[in-house]
Amino acid sequence: MEQIKQRQLRNILLAFVILMWGTIGTNPVLAATSSEDLSKLVLSSNELTLAIGDSAAISAYGIYEDGTSEDLTYYADWKSEDGSIASVYNGTITAKAEGKATLIASYGSYAQTIQVEVTKKVKALTKDKQTLELRKGTTASIGLTATYTDNTTESVAAKADWSSTDESIATVLNGTVTGVAAGTVTITGTYGGKTVTVTANVEVAKRLDASQTSVSLLQNESQTITLTATYADGTTKEVTSDAVWSSSNEAVADVLSGTIKGYSAGTATITAQYGTKTVTIAVDVDKTQKLTVDEQNVFLRVDKTQQLTVTAVYPSGTAADVTESAVWSSSNEAVAYVSKGLITGIASGTATITAKYGTKTVQVTVNVEIVNLLEASSEEVTLSAGGTGKVTVKATYIEGTTEDVTSKAVWTSTDSTVAFAAKGTITAYKMGTAQITGTYGGKSVAISVSVDVPSKVSTSSKEINIQKDEVYYADLIASYADESEKVMTEKATWTSDDTSVVTVNKGVLTGVAYGTATVTAAYGGKSVALTVHVENVRRIEASSTDVALFIDESETIQLMATLTDGTVKDVAQEAVWSSTNEQVAYAAKGVITGYTSGTATVTAAYANQKVTIYVSVDQTKKLKASETSLFLDTDETFRATVTAMYPDGTTADVTSQAVWSTSNGAIATVYQGLITAEAPGTASITATYSNKSVTITVDVDVARHLDPSDDQLDLRAGSQHTLTVIATFADGSQEDVTSKAEWSSDNEEVAYVAKGSVAAYAMGEAVLTASYGGATVDIPVTVDLPVKIRASEEELHLDVKEEAELLIYARYSDNSEADITGKVEWSVKDDGIAEVINGTITGIATGSTTVTAQYGEKSVTIPVKVGLSASLEANVPLVTMGVSDTYQLVITAVDEDGNETNVTDKAVWKSSKAAVAGVKKGLVTAYSKGKANITATYGGQSVVVAVEVDQVARIEASITSASLKSGGSVKATVTVVYSDGNKKDVTALAEWKTSSYKIATVSGGVITAVGSGKTNITAKYAGKTVRIPVEVDLLKYLETSYVNIALKVGEQLQVQSTATYKDLSEVDVTKHALWTTSRAAVATAKDGLIKATGKGKASITVAYGDKKVKLNVIVS
Repeated sequence: MEQIKQRQLRNILLAFVILMWGTIGTNPVLAATSSEDLSKLVLSSNELTLAIGDSAAISAYGIYEDGTSEDLTYYADWKSEDGSIASVYNGTITAKAEGKATLIASYGSYAQTIQVEVTKKVKALTKDKQTLELRKGTTASIGLTATYTDNTTESVAAKADWSSTDESIATVLNGTVTGVAAGTVTITGTYGGKTVTVTANVEVAKRLDASQTSVSLLQNESQTITLTATYADGTTKEVTSDAVWSSSNEAVADVLSGTIKGYSAGTATITAQYGTKTVTIAVDVDKTQKLTVDEQNVFLRVDKTQQLTVTAVYPSGTAADVTESAVWSSSNEAVAYVSKGLITGIASGTATITAKYGTKTVQVTVNVEIVNLLEASSEEVTLSAGGTGKVTVKATYIEGTTEDVTSKAVWTSTDSTVAFAAKGTITAYKMGTAQITGTYGGKSVAISVSVDVPSKVSTSSKEINIQKDEVYYADLIASYADESEKVMTEKATWTSDDTSVVTVNKGVLTGVAYGTATVTAAYGGKSVALTVHVENVRRIEASSTDVALFIDESETIQLMATLTDGTVKDVAQEAVWSSTNEQVAYAAKGVITGYTSGTATVTAAYANQKVTIYVSVDQTKKLKASETSLFLDTDETFRATVTAMYPDGTTADVTSQAVWSTSNGAIATVYQGLITAEAPGTASITATYSNKSVTITVDVDVARHLDPSDDQLDLRAGSQHTLTVIATFADGSQEDVTSKAEWSSDNEEVAYVAKGSVAAYAMGEAVLTASYGGATVDIPVTVDLPVKIRASEEELHLDVKEEAELLIYARYSDNSEADITGKVEWSVKDDGIAEVINGTITGIATGSTTVTAQYGEKSVTIPVKVGLSASLEANVPLVTMGVSDTYQLVITAVDEDGNETNVTDKAVWKSSKAAVAGVKKGLVTAYSKGKANITATYGGQSVVVAVEVDQVARIEASITSASLKSGGSVKATVTVVYSDGNKKDVTALAEWKTSSYKIATVSGGVITAVGSGKTNITAKYAGKTVRIPVEVDLLKYLETSYVNIALKVGEQLQVQSTATYKDLSEVDVTKHALWTTSRAAVATAKDGLIKATGKGKASITVAYGDKKVKLNVIVS
């Protein structure tokens, strides 16, 4: 130590001399260290290999004769014999060109050399394997190729530095890896500053199987387990002795090379590990075979007790009471407490009592005052406002006992403004419904309360027939749950769907005009409909349609109206009567009076129906024949008589006085009323007496057949049609016998016929029959039977609770159409999706169903979609991911109007390959490499999004590194190469990150330098990442205008600092560099200005970028 102090003193004296010398004009910057007692100079390294552009620092140390040493790096002289290959400054060597150079460090009379080899710069280092699969003792080689900056390549496996993360598993030499033991390691190869890694699996099994996964043993009993390993190539091997075995509880069971032995009662888990795989075996060691308890379920009242007994059964079959020895516990001591098997009920609830003995346990369920069933004395209560009702509640406990808990229960009402309950007493306040709930012991019972609400409403008559201007007093009867009834006619709400036909006021119906209307009475949420017919007459018929009168003679005609309900009444008084010639005949209220000789037609009209009566008036006689028509066979005779009627009412037989004639003597002849059939055909026999004539139609031989004008009819309800019938006789002659034929209908509710005039009444079918001369003919008639029916909409799309009106049209054989919406029968396939009332469709719940309209034998079905979308769209059609990545899909439903709704959370999601990619509420998670389809279903529509996991082969950056100055920037692009070889620029899509925002930032591939240092810019896409090393303000070297400085106290010296970048550009960084001093009491530094503040020695450090320069300052 003393020698070091003396050497330092000499150095100070020497420095003083030098300073003195400097005062007379010499340079003040001189070496401050003497070498006179230096024994040798050593370097930190005498050999060095560098790549072009790289730098390395060498330290020089002086070893003195006294054995001490000193760092002389900054005091030594450094030079290169070939500066074009390698240069040196203050021990920092910079490689410039490929080749070898010798560098010399000297201090005083001592010198050392460094052999420097400069190699080409490695741009990339690639391997030929990603992973290795090895068995113990086997080897595999990794090929390593270096790509230099001049784009030449070289195999460098033998030159690289290799290492293994665990040489107990695998070793590596010159790229050759040898398997040592089971396991996984990472092999690292480094060359030219670049590194590659390869995963090596040694004896790594794909699966490991044990011969048994559970074992039950008695104490001191053993059992051997075998292990089988299955490798990636499908081969298997027993590895029982190679595995590492362990026990979770060696006091219970232990294992040695697969043999498990039981030591004491209890359970243990045996684990076998082989390579990276493990398998477990559950072991149960116990001499107790089973544990039993005398009760499995216990019911207690609060503060009551019950004793349990637990028995242990051993393998020998013997048993022992272990109640006292067992360990007892309760899952809920607030409900039930147990001590040595004695259970005490604490509070209502359920608890599980557990008894444990050895490793066996037994459990008992304890119910303390648990209600199994709660029943009300009445589930429905009907009250009047202001009234009260009493309900009792009975609890049935779990063990079967019962108790009235009316006063203990908690009572609530869904609408206390309607009804309120307390301790079972229900008080009604106003009309409405409410649900009263009684709750006790975790159970509830509901009582429906109706206040002044009828269970149904009815009326005395649902179908009413009234006359125009007539009133009808309808009633409304409300029936209640207690079977009582009240007349609520005046309190009900009455409406008519057609006030032009019927009006209604508080049940009083008034007929306004002919027609039918529906009157509805509503009360207490219930309603009833009444069908009201006002003068709805199906047809009218006169008692006589041919009247003969004398002058001033009258005849009363009955006018019978058949109503829609089938009743018949005489409406002669109400009908409107008219005459075509009132001077001949006048009619009023059914009475026809003859005034002058002649004929007239009288019409009676009632309720849109009409009938005509032909009237003949004469002041003289009236002639009547005994027959108006005859049907005779050839040669058959018939005697007809003729009677004359006089104005005074007397009559006389004038058969013999009348003049008889025939229209066709070949068919029929007549003599004084005796008619003889001569030949087939028809003839008219006429008797004339006193200017009056009467005619008898004679048909000889019955008609062979009848031919109607229409073979069938298709009519509308309310319409009329005239049929004619032609009879064809034996001689081939024909005659229109429409008015002579007898007509009938087999269904007069559908169609009625008289003298060929057909009236259609209601939808259906009927057969009209015409009979004449022994021949008949049938004419089928359909009324309102369409060829087809159609709906106004082919398909309906509704939202839930939305309504839509459907119209149904019938198309008939004549191509006409009619709206029959109110006449069809409606049905719906699924009334949980939609409902239909009189053509109004209402959406109930999301789904599809059909609505059917039935009309006669025809029907039409309309698909109805409720809450279903017109289309479904995903935000992307394809998602490319890496394993463990997630991606949120967004699904949009588009309705018929183009409105969009985000239904991501509502859709039903499914993955075609859950092992590749799973999905939950649109969040896709990648699990393994592969492809899958993600399907989203909503509103009856589905959309599929393809997912590709780790399908990108690699990702490449346009630049592999960047060296920037502060404020500078560079643009990097990223390209992905897919497994099929296709490429894509994903610069804008990639996820860009920087490892240090203080050094460099990145946005869209644009890298901007911020501050000095090194950082990594990464771009990630589809699970692949590329890294771009970035250097900011990294220098080749940093120099100062002075290295060794000698000053006197108070003096100052301006030092300049120059940075040389890797592109060999130089910048004065004096103002930007960081200047620090080791001893501010000796010297300070700021912006290169060195000030001597006190005597002594100090070191000034200049730092800029990644470089530092050390200045030695001596102040005297």
